[in-house]
Order: sequence, then C-alpha cells, then structure tokens
Amino acid sequence: MAIGAKDLAFPKLNLFSWYVFMLGAAVTIYALFRGVVDSGWTFYTPFSTSYSTT
Repeated sequence: MAIGAKDLAFPKLNLFSWYVFMLGAAVTIYALFRGVVDSGWTFYTPFSTSYSTT
C-alpha cells in the first residue's frame, strides 16, 4: 500500500464513491438502451434548435 496501512484510510467514503460510480454507470447504460442519448451533429446547439441565428 502507498501509505503503509493494513486497510483503507476511509472505508465508508470509499464505499460511498463506489455506489455513486455504480449509480452513474446504471444511468448511463439505461440512457444508452432507451435511446435518449443524442450525440450526433444535432446535439450541437445551433443545429439543435429551430431558433438559430445562423
């Protein structure tokens, strides 16, 4: 270990960060399967609105 400890310095904080990571991963996978992620050229703001000034 880097600090020479036998265990983690903050195990509860480490567990909480794992839960936040898993929650984010679940939301991302859900969004990918539901098709709500629009990352094409229409995601760019001037092309994604009908009120563009260009």
